Amino acid sequence: MDTDQRKAASDREHFDRIAEEYERKDLSPGAARARRLRLIQTLRKIPMPSPPHLLEVGCGAGYASAYLRGRYASYTGVDHSGKLIDIARARHQGAGVQFVHADLMRFDTQESFDLVLMIGVLHHLEDIPAAVRKIRVLLKPGGCIAVNEPQPANPLISLLRWIRKRVDPGYSRDQRELPRREIEAVFKQAGFADIRSFPQGFLSTPFAEVPLEPGFLFRPIIAATCLVDRALEKTTGGLFASLAWNTIVIARKP
Repeated sequence: MDTDQRKAASDREHFDRIAEEYERKDLSPGAARARRLRLIQTLRKIPMPSPPHLLEVGCGAGYASAYLRGRYASYTGVDHSGKLIDIARARHQGAGVQFVHADLMRFDTQESFDLVLMIGVLHHLEDIPAAVRKIRVLLKPGGCIAVNEPQPANPLISLLRWIRKRVDPGYSRDQRELPRREIEAVFKQAGFADIRSFPQGFLSTPFAEVPLEPGFLFRPIIAATCLVDRALEKTTGGLFASLAWNTIVIARKP
Protein backbone atom coordinates (compact mmCIF):
# COMPACT_ATOMS: atom_id res chain seq x y z
CA MET A 1 0.00 0.00 0.00
CA ASP A 2 1.52 3.35 -1.07
CA THR A 3 1.40 6.61 0.88
CA ASP A 4 -1.73 7.92 -0.88
CA GLN A 5 -3.58 4.65 -0.26
CA ARG A 6 -2.58 4.67 3.41
CA LYS A 7 -3.83 8.22 3.85
CA ALA A 8 -7.09 7.40 2.08
CA ALA A 9 -7.57 4.35 4.31
CA SER A 10 -6.79 6.42 7.39
CA ASP A 11 -9.34 9.08 6.37
CA ARG A 12 -11.98 6.41 5.68
CA GLU A 13 -11.34 4.77 9.07
CA HIS A 14 -11.57 8.17 10.75
CA PHE A 15 -15.02 8.89 9.32
CA ASP A 16 -16.23 5.35 10.02
CA ARG A 17 -15.16 5.85 13.64
CA ILE A 18 -16.89 9.22 14.09
CA ALA A 19 -19.96 8.54 11.88
CA GLU A 20 -22.55 8.85 14.67
CA GLU A 21 -20.84 11.90 16.13
CA TYR A 22 -20.59 13.43 12.66
CA GLU A 23 -24.35 13.07 12.17
CA ARG A 24 -24.98 15.12 15.33
CA LYS A 25 -24.28 18.27 13.29
CA ASP A 26 -27.32 17.60 11.15
CA LEU A 27 -29.48 16.44 14.05
CA SER A 28 -28.88 19.75 15.87
CA PRO A 29 -31.45 22.29 14.55
CA GLY A 30 -29.05 25.21 14.85
CA ALA A 31 -26.13 23.51 13.12
CA ALA A 32 -28.49 22.08 10.51
CA ARG A 33 -29.68 25.58 9.64
CA ALA A 34 -26.12 26.78 9.04
CA ARG A 35 -25.27 23.63 7.06
CA ARG A 36 -28.32 24.05 4.85
CA LEU A 37 -27.40 27.69 4.24
CA ARG A 38 -23.94 26.65 3.05
CA LEU A 39 -25.50 24.29 0.50
CA ILE A 40 -28.13 26.76 -0.69
CA GLN A 41 -25.61 29.57 -1.06
CA THR A 42 -23.38 27.27 -3.09
CA LEU A 43 -26.21 26.10 -5.33
CA ARG A 44 -27.40 29.67 -5.96
CA LYS A 45 -24.12 30.46 -7.71
CA ILE A 46 -24.58 27.73 -10.31
CA PRO A 47 -26.28 28.54 -13.65
CA MET A 48 -28.75 25.64 -13.87
CA PRO A 49 -31.70 26.22 -16.25
CA SER A 50 -33.64 23.33 -14.70
CA PRO A 51 -33.33 21.08 -11.63
CA PRO A 52 -30.16 19.02 -12.21
CA HIS A 53 -29.35 15.36 -11.97
CA LEU A 54 -27.00 15.88 -9.05
CA LEU A 55 -24.04 13.85 -7.79
CA GLU A 56 -22.65 14.75 -4.38
CA VAL A 57 -19.15 13.43 -3.76
CA GLY A 58 -18.43 13.06 -0.06
CA CYS A 59 -22.11 13.06 0.86
CA GLY A 60 -21.51 11.98 4.47
CA ALA A 61 -24.77 11.07 6.20
CA GLY A 62 -26.76 12.26 3.18
CA TYR A 63 -28.52 15.28 4.65
CA ALA A 64 -27.90 17.40 1.54
CA SER A 65 -30.53 15.26 -0.19
CA ALA A 66 -33.05 16.58 2.36
CA TYR A 67 -31.76 20.17 2.53
CA LEU A 68 -31.92 20.50 -1.27
CA ARG A 69 -35.16 18.60 -1.82
CA GLY A 70 -37.12 20.19 -4.68
CA ARG A 71 -33.95 21.66 -6.18
CA TYR A 72 -32.78 18.56 -8.10
CA ALA A 73 -34.26 16.06 -10.56
CA SER A 74 -32.34 13.17 -8.98
CA TYR A 75 -29.70 12.88 -6.29
CA THR A 76 -26.82 10.39 -6.01
CA GLY A 77 -24.59 10.54 -2.94
CA VAL A 78 -21.18 8.87 -2.87
CA ASP A 79 -18.93 8.46 0.16
CA HIS A 80 -16.00 6.22 1.04
CA SER A 81 -17.23 5.77 4.62
CA GLY A 82 -19.47 2.72 4.80
CA LYS A 83 -20.80 3.79 8.20
CA LEU A 84 -21.91 7.17 6.89
CA ILE A 85 -23.52 5.58 3.83
CA ASP A 86 -25.42 3.20 6.12
CA ILE A 87 -26.82 6.22 7.99
CA ALA A 88 -27.65 8.00 4.72
CA ARG A 89 -29.55 5.01 3.37
CA ALA A 90 -31.48 4.54 6.62
CA ARG A 91 -32.43 8.22 6.84
CA HIS A 92 -32.86 9.45 3.28
CA GLN A 93 -32.89 6.86 0.48
CA GLY A 94 -36.10 6.92 -1.56
CA ALA A 95 -37.55 7.82 -4.94
CA GLY A 96 -34.97 9.75 -6.94
CA VAL A 97 -32.38 9.49 -4.14
CA GLN A 98 -29.65 6.86 -3.88
CA PHE A 99 -26.41 6.38 -1.98
CA VAL A 100 -23.29 4.52 -3.08
CA HIS A 101 -20.43 3.33 -0.88
CA ALA A 102 -17.37 4.01 -3.04
CA ASP A 103 -14.17 5.96 -3.33
CA LEU A 104 -14.50 8.63 -6.02
CA MET A 105 -11.72 7.17 -8.16
CA ARG A 106 -13.41 3.74 -8.08
CA PHE A 107 -16.96 5.01 -8.54
CA ASP A 108 -18.29 3.34 -11.68
CA THR A 109 -21.64 4.31 -13.19
CA GLN A 110 -23.37 4.45 -16.56
CA GLU A 111 -25.07 7.68 -15.50
CA SER A 112 -23.81 11.17 -16.24
CA PHE A 113 -24.73 14.24 -14.24
CA ASP A 114 -25.65 17.88 -14.73
CA LEU A 115 -23.94 18.90 -11.49
CA VAL A 116 -21.27 17.44 -9.25
CA LEU A 117 -21.23 19.00 -5.79
CA MET A 118 -18.41 18.71 -3.24
CA ILE A 119 -18.78 20.43 0.13
CA GLY A 120 -15.57 20.46 2.13
CA VAL A 121 -14.27 17.36 0.35
CA LEU A 122 -11.57 18.40 -2.10
CA HIS A 123 -9.06 19.27 0.62
CA HIS A 124 -9.25 15.71 2.00
CA LEU A 125 -8.02 14.20 -1.27
CA GLU A 126 -4.41 13.32 -1.95
CA ASP A 127 -4.51 13.69 -5.74
CA ILE A 128 -6.82 16.64 -6.37
CA PRO A 129 -6.06 16.98 -10.12
CA ALA A 130 -6.92 13.29 -10.69
CA ALA A 131 -10.17 13.69 -8.74
CA VAL A 132 -11.18 16.73 -10.80
CA ARG A 133 -10.42 14.89 -14.04
CA LYS A 134 -12.60 12.00 -12.82
CA ILE A 135 -15.44 14.43 -12.10
CA ARG A 136 -15.14 15.84 -15.61
CA VAL A 137 -15.77 12.34 -16.98
CA LEU A 138 -18.90 12.01 -14.83
CA LEU A 139 -20.40 15.28 -16.08
CA LYS A 140 -22.58 15.77 -19.11
CA PRO A 141 -21.33 18.34 -21.66
CA GLY A 142 -22.34 21.71 -20.26
CA GLY A 143 -22.53 20.27 -16.74
CA CYS A 144 -21.01 22.04 -13.75
CA ILE A 145 -18.70 21.21 -10.89
CA ALA A 146 -19.14 23.19 -7.67
CA VAL A 147 -16.87 22.98 -4.63
CA ASN A 148 -17.04 24.73 -1.29
CA GLU A 149 -13.67 24.71 0.48
CA PRO A 150 -11.93 26.22 3.51
CA GLN A 151 -9.64 29.01 2.35
CA PRO A 152 -6.45 30.34 4.01
CA ALA A 153 -6.64 34.09 3.38
CA ASN A 154 -7.78 34.99 6.92
CA PRO A 155 -4.96 34.24 9.41
CA LEU A 156 -7.32 34.32 12.39
CA ILE A 157 -9.52 31.64 10.88
CA SER A 158 -6.44 29.58 10.00
CA LEU A 159 -5.33 29.81 13.63
CA LEU A 160 -8.74 28.67 14.87
CA ARG A 161 -8.62 25.69 12.53
CA TRP A 162 -5.11 24.83 13.73
CA ILE A 163 -6.32 24.88 17.34
CA ARG A 164 -9.34 22.74 16.51
CA LYS A 165 -7.13 20.11 14.89
CA ARG A 166 -5.37 19.71 18.22
CA VAL A 167 -8.36 19.70 20.57
CA ASP A 168 -11.19 18.09 18.58
CA PRO A 169 -10.75 14.33 17.99
CA GLY A 170 -13.52 14.42 15.40
CA TYR A 171 -11.61 16.89 13.21
CA SER A 172 -9.43 15.20 10.58
CA ARG A 173 -5.71 15.93 10.95
CA ASP A 174 -5.01 15.39 7.24
CA GLN A 175 -7.16 18.13 5.77
CA ARG A 176 -5.82 21.50 4.65
CA GLU A 177 -7.00 24.87 3.43
CA LEU A 178 -7.11 25.46 -0.33
CA PRO A 179 -6.35 28.84 -1.91
CA ARG A 180 -8.94 29.93 -4.44
CA ARG A 181 -6.38 30.28 -7.21
CA GLU A 182 -5.07 26.75 -6.61
CA ILE A 183 -8.56 25.33 -7.16
CA GLU A 184 -9.10 27.52 -10.23
CA ALA A 185 -5.78 26.33 -11.71
CA VAL A 186 -6.69 22.68 -11.21
CA PHE A 187 -10.06 23.24 -12.89
CA LYS A 188 -8.39 24.99 -15.82
CA GLN A 189 -5.83 22.20 -16.25
CA ALA A 190 -8.65 19.63 -16.28
CA GLY A 191 -10.31 21.43 -19.20
CA PHE A 192 -13.11 23.25 -17.42
CA ALA A 193 -14.38 26.64 -18.61
CA ASP A 194 -16.25 29.62 -17.14
CA ILE A 195 -14.43 29.27 -13.80
CA ARG A 196 -15.77 31.60 -11.10
CA SER A 197 -15.16 32.03 -7.38
CA PHE A 198 -17.18 33.51 -4.53
CA PRO A 199 -16.65 33.99 -0.78
CA GLN A 200 -18.96 32.00 1.49
CA GLY A 201 -19.52 32.03 5.24
CA PHE A 202 -18.51 35.05 7.31
CA LEU A 203 -20.24 34.29 10.61
CA SER A 204 -22.33 31.12 10.32
CA THR A 205 -19.66 28.58 9.33
CA PRO A 206 -18.44 27.67 12.85
CA PHE A 207 -22.03 26.92 13.87
CA ALA A 208 -22.33 24.51 10.93
CA GLU A 209 -19.46 22.45 12.30
CA VAL A 210 -20.06 22.36 16.05
CA PRO A 211 -23.49 21.56 17.56
CA LEU A 212 -24.07 23.86 20.51
CA GLU A 213 -26.32 23.28 23.49
CA PRO A 214 -28.67 24.37 24.94
CA GLY A 215 -30.37 24.74 21.57
CA PHE A 216 -32.95 27.28 22.73
CA LEU A 217 -30.11 29.66 23.57
CA PHE A 218 -28.02 29.25 20.42
CA ARG A 219 -30.71 28.85 17.75
CA PRO A 220 -31.60 32.60 17.64
CA ILE A 221 -27.89 33.48 17.44
CA ILE A 222 -27.32 31.03 14.60
CA ALA A 223 -30.41 32.29 12.78
CA ALA A 224 -29.05 35.84 13.01
CA THR A 225 -25.61 34.85 11.67
CA CYS A 226 -27.27 33.06 8.74
CA LEU A 227 -29.27 36.18 7.88
CA VAL A 228 -26.15 38.35 8.05
CA ASP A 229 -24.18 35.93 5.89
CA ARG A 230 -26.89 35.84 3.23
CA ALA A 231 -26.82 39.63 3.06
CA LEU A 232 -23.03 39.89 3.02
CA GLU A 233 -22.58 37.23 0.35
CA LYS A 234 -25.20 38.94 -1.82
CA THR A 235 -23.91 42.49 -1.51
CA THR A 236 -20.14 42.37 -0.96
CA GLY A 237 -19.08 40.16 -3.88
CA GLY A 238 -15.35 39.65 -3.65
CA LEU A 239 -14.73 42.82 -1.65
CA PHE A 240 -14.26 41.00 1.66
CA ALA A 241 -13.46 37.56 0.24
CA SER A 242 -10.35 37.21 2.40
CA LEU A 243 -12.49 37.46 5.56
CA ALA A 244 -14.72 34.52 4.66
CA TRP A 245 -14.28 31.03 6.07
CA ASN A 246 -14.86 29.33 2.74
CA THR A 247 -14.61 29.85 -0.98
CA ILE A 248 -17.02 28.56 -3.63
CA VAL A 249 -15.50 27.68 -7.00
CA ILE A 250 -17.69 26.62 -9.90
CA ALA A 251 -16.83 25.67 -13.46
CA ARG A 252 -18.49 24.24 -16.57
CA LYS A 253 -17.54 21.28 -18.74
CA PRO A 254 -17.50 22.54 -22.35
